[in-house]
Amino acid sequence: MPLLKKKIDFVQFIADAISGSMGFYDSNSERMILMADEFKVLDKNDIEELKELGYALIISDLMVGVIDHFNENVSSDDAEKVVTTLYVKFLKEVKNLDENQIKHRLDQLQKILWDKTENTEKDLRQRLCFAFSNVYSGDNPNQPKYKERNFAAHKLANAIVKADMIKIMLQEFDIVWES
Repeated sequence: MPLLKKKIDFVQFIADAISGSMGFYDSNSERMILMADEFKVLDKNDIEELKELGYALIISDLMVGVIDHFNENVSSDDAEKVVTTLYVKFLKEVKNLDENQIKHRLDQLQKILWDKTENTEKDLRQRLCFAFSNVYSGDNPNQPKYKERNFAAHKLANAIVKADMIKIMLQEFDIVWES
C-alpha cells in the first residue's frame, strides 16, 4: 500500500479499472479456463466462447464493486450507466470492435446481469457466478457436457470475482467527487 494515495476522478478510476481488468484477463484467460476445466471436457470452441463471455462477467463484477464500495456516492443506475458507457468506449477504441460485435457483448452483459434462474444466493458476486455459469451452459441440463461446462464456468467466475478489482484499486487511489 502506497504511503500517499493518488487522487483520481471517479470516471477515470472506472476507466482504469476496466482497462486493467481486461488487460489482465486477456493475458491470463486461457490459463484460467484450462485450470477451471477440471474434467477436461472443453474443446477449443468452448474455450473461446467461455473466454468471450468472461468479458461480460468482468464488467458485471465491476458494477457490483462500484455498488459495494461507492453506494453513498453513486446509485446502482448511475453505476451501470457509467460502467456500460466506458465499456462501450473501451470496446470501440481499444478492442476496435464494430457495432454488431459491441451489441453482442452488451447482450451478453445483460444476460448475466438479468439472469432469471432460480438463485437463492444473497451475495451479489456469487449471484454473478451462478448467472455466468447458467448463461454459458445453456437452458438444457440434458445436453452433453452440461454439468461439466457449468462447473468450469462457475469455477472461472469465482476466480474472476474473487479479486474485487475496485477494492484493490482503492488501496492506491482516493476518489475525487465532482460537487
